[in-house]
Amino acid sequence: MTPDGELPLSDLSDGYQSVAAWCGDLLYRITTTFGDYKDPLKARGLLLIDELALHLHPTWQRRLVRFLSDRLPNMQIVATTHSPLAVHAAAAGEVAVFARDASGRVGVTPYAGSPRDLFLHQLLTSPLFGLAALDSPVREAQRARLAELDAQPTRSRREEVEQARLREELASMPDYRASDPDASDPAERMELLRRAVAALDARTGHDG
Repeated sequence: MTPDGELPLSDLSDGYQSVAAWCGDLLYRITTTFGDYKDPLKARGLLLIDELALHLHPTWQRRLVRFLSDRLPNMQIVATTHSPLAVHAAAAGEVAVFARDASGRVGVTPYAGSPRDLFLHQLLTSPLFGLAALDSPVREAQRARLAELDAQPTRSRREEVEQARLREELASMPDYRASDPDASDPAERMELLRRAVAALDARTGHDG
């Protein structure tokens, strides 16, 4: 049942179809494997999900982790995702990052913090996702170019015109850094986080 009435599964979005399909398959396998279970949702097991939030609306991406935890309380769920909205629901110790090192090998690194305790923009610019800025790519390039022009000791007439145009255009654009005291330069924050983790590792004897 939807706000528009009953709809066939084939008329729903890819995200709804995907979640409905694997949930239905999971419950089918639980009931066929454990025929004496009175409540299949209370079954114990390990559930592996690839791309947990694929094709889902952002609202459902935010809700899905809690939804699954509430509906399947005895399942250990291991899921992959590229969605910051899904990761945002995770607690400390629930997230690990797959990343390729300088030698080309892929390793798994536990995330030391608690994603759910961060603002979404902090999560996006954290080492988990590593966005350098929250501007669109076009505005990010404009801000970088303006900063470059501002730093030059001298400028040509063409550069002065470009500088004035960029300053005027960006003046009407929202700048999250101006209203958020925590929105310092993302690269500086990430370096600070790395130093803090390294210092903590050295103090606890953790070899990373």
